Amino acid sequence: MVLMDWYWQCGAKVYDSLPPQWRGVCALVTLHHSILIVPVNSYLLNSMKPLQRESRVKRALSWADRYGPDISKIPEDNRLFTAAEMIFSSGLSIQAVANARWLQITRYEMYSFINITLEGLDAIKQELRGVRLMALQNRFVLDLQNAASGGVCALVGDSCCTYIPALELAESN
Repeated sequence: MVLMDWYWQCGAKVYDSLPPQWRGVCALVTLHHSILIVPVNSYLLNSMKPLQRESRVKRALSWADRYGPDISKIPEDNRLFTAAEMIFSSGLSIQAVANARWLQITRYEMYSFINITLEGLDAIKQELRGVRLMALQNRFVLDLQNAASGGVCALVGDSCCTYIPALELAESN
């Protein structure tokens, strides 16, 4: 039998399965990559040419870098501040307005993410409800087919009992 990422170490040799007619002591081990440290002497460092950088050209700032992000994609009813509130509350500071814009965008994206997550969880909940119903129906059919031999349930007194947890029912109550 071969186990993935597990090997047999017998002395100084490693095997992915025990060799036929093996003798002695072998241990089940995993192998890890080793790190090789290469020493560098000062001669190598001094003989290397220094990096030559090309001259850089200064570029103009974009509108978003200068004044903050564009908040036109955020619906009016999801905004924290109106444009007038941002300008007057910031004391006409461009950086304060930019920070308020970033705050609004971060808040809107976080709420959008939460809403999408909740929609996904609701979809999973509905699918799980269907799978649970199918499992109960399959269990009922198996109980009917195997009733003579005791079925697939546990006998508690005269009752045939099965347990399938339904956590969504506990959450909704």
